[in-house]
Amino acid sequence: MQSSKRFIFINFSVWTFVLLLDFAGDYFKEMFWDRPFYWIEEMPFVTSWYIWFLLTPIAVYFSRKYLYDNTRLPAFIGFHFLIYLLLSIIQIALAAGWISFMGNWLLGRGSYKGILYKTAISGLFYNFIIYLIIVLIVNGLKYYDDLQQEKTKTHQLEKRLSESRMQFLKQQLQPHFLFNTHHSIITLMKIGLTNKAVSMMEKLSDLMRFALRENMQQEVPLQKELELLQLYVDIQKIRFEDKLVVEYKIEEHLEKALVPTMMLQPLIENAIKYAVETSEGETTITIAATKTDDKLLLSIKDEGSSLYNFNETKKGIGISNTEERLQQLYGRQQHLELKPFKNNNLKGLEVVIKIPLHYV
Repeated sequence: MQSSKRFIFINFSVWTFVLLLDFAGDYFKEMFWDRPFYWIEEMPFVTSWYIWFLLTPIAVYFSRKYLYDNTRLPAFIGFHFLIYLLLSIIQIALAAGWISFMGNWLLGRGSYKGILYKTAISGLFYNFIIYLIIVLIVNGLKYYDDLQQEKTKTHQLEKRLSESRMQFLKQQLQPHFLFNTHHSIITLMKIGLTNKAVSMMEKLSDLMRFALRENMQQEVPLQKELELLQLYVDIQKIRFEDKLVVEYKIEEHLEKALVPTMMLQPLIENAIKYAVETSEGETTITIAATKTDDKLLLSIKDEGSSLYNFNETKKGIGISNTEERLQQLYGRQQHLELKPFKNNNLKGLEVVIKIPLHYV
């Protein structure tokens, strides 16, 4: 109902504009030739444009009925040429009648036959142009609408593919983590540290329950991600004891900022593999979260190894998967950077991640 009212309003406005344009053209033509302008003589002719106000819905209907993409070009041209002729006959007959009626009413003169002949000559030309424009507009709008629908379908397909890819990456990380953890448990049992192995299994169960609850979400609040991370850290501390120190430096109010699910765990695992395992003494891993403008900055920094190999770190599954997940989620709005550093004779690595700052 609302669209019908809008169409009527647009249709009336267009032909009113054409009427005024025709009226103004006649006025300035007479002014150019220094001739007097009698508006009352022009009224029967310019007001006849409103006949197309009545015919436009019919023209639009047939234009939609026989779109170019529904048929071959010769049949398309033939069909619309017949409609053009039909509408022209109707328009010329009505226009001649209207002009004759208005002429008799306003001026006391007007021969229908004479006016019909003159109207037919000009009407065949103008009606062709008008109907052609209507057909082109209708087909153009249909093409635009189809293009927008195709873009929407493509976007939805890309989104589904992206989500599927994200799920694959997350599932790829979990088996990798489980393998390493189970390997640690077996190692502890082999060397007789049964209590530690049991404690690690309990922590692993807690971590897996937590991870499964959040697994269907692509993003979680930073606070939940840190809770998940702490369960993983607890497992590793059973193995490394005081050799592993983890510090958190989280700016206030960032706990509710959204981050990719299970993003920090593989990065911490990477730090443990290349820093903690190769270090003879205590290794500190610092997890920091700050904000700058509309970005969230996350930093995972390890320090303590004298045997750190930066080139090997770049090939780790944790880093490469994290890069791909960030690209899938945020495109160009994300950035991941690896910063090797040296403190006295100790080497380390800082992973800095920049993502859009948004909250729950």
